[in-house]
Amino acid sequence: AGARERSLFEIGVTGGRPDGVYTAGEAQALMDLYGVMPGRSVVIIGSGDVGLIVARRLALEGAQVKAVVEIMPYPGGSMRNVVTCLHDFSIPLYLRHAVLRIMGARRVEKVVVARVGEDLRPVPGTEFEVECDTVIIAAGLRPNVRLLEDVGVAIDPATGGPVVNEYLETSIPGIFAAGNALVINDLVDYAVEQGELAAEGAHTFIERGIPRGGWKRVARGRNVRLAVPHYVSGERDVVIYARVRRPERRVVVQVPEAGWRLPQMGVRPPEMLRLELTRELLARAAGGAITLEVKPLE
Repeated sequence: AGARERSLFEIGVTGGRPDGVYTAGEAQALMDLYGVMPGRSVVIIGSGDVGLIVARRLALEGAQVKAVVEIMPYPGGSMRNVVTCLHDFSIPLYLRHAVLRIMGARRVEKVVVARVGEDLRPVPGTEFEVECDTVIIAAGLRPNVRLLEDVGVAIDPATGGPVVNEYLETSIPGIFAAGNALVINDLVDYAVEQGELAAEGAHTFIERGIPRGGWKRVARGRNVRLAVPHYVSGERDVVIYARVRRPERRVVVQVPEAGWRLPQMGVRPPEMLRLELTRELLARAAGGAITLEVKPLE
């Protein structure tokens, strides 16, 4: 809840609109609710956890999953799911590849796939075709914030969700956000925790009000793609949810202004970081911002 699936037209795939193109959620609904197989020869676009699970489900139901195509140089889901959903079923995973076109008259007949370069653009001369009767779009989720946008809530382009303070209050006082409407979570535990934090924030807003000044901005430093909340007061313990831009091994997650460091064996974009910062740590940070960054462990 709180999020929507990215559509075919948001990921730059061209071609006609033949039958046999589904989002991962639609494919799951067909199988789980109606007992209908989406197709027998399938290509999946995207390698997030949902796409990997759908690939395994289709294989178990007897479909031939021809390929899982991922534009990034690393899988979008957990390594556990890559192994149990793809490797265990001998399903090919094409990293640094993109589906360029879907071809077919009435029903999907094939897709055109190409390798992509560092700029994520197709490399000329690397195109090849994969015959299939079904294409499943599993290219991730986006926070469903249309209502928030309509009322003028500030949106963070990095998360696709609203800008919030540590109470999970948006830029409009009295409006709070949590779960996938705030930021796409990979664990339901985080969404539940955010719901509790937002409820506590709403209670504080009603009972005594939320401070309107003195906030410290959470700045994104080296190899940090997103961080939520965007503002902290420094007057209480906070939890920051963050994602990195690229995989790295042997790193330290740190807030230099507070002298806080957390060594990690490795970080990956699909795996959200949950960071607990105490009031005492935040009190050390002078100025109007703290910087969250990921650096090689020395």
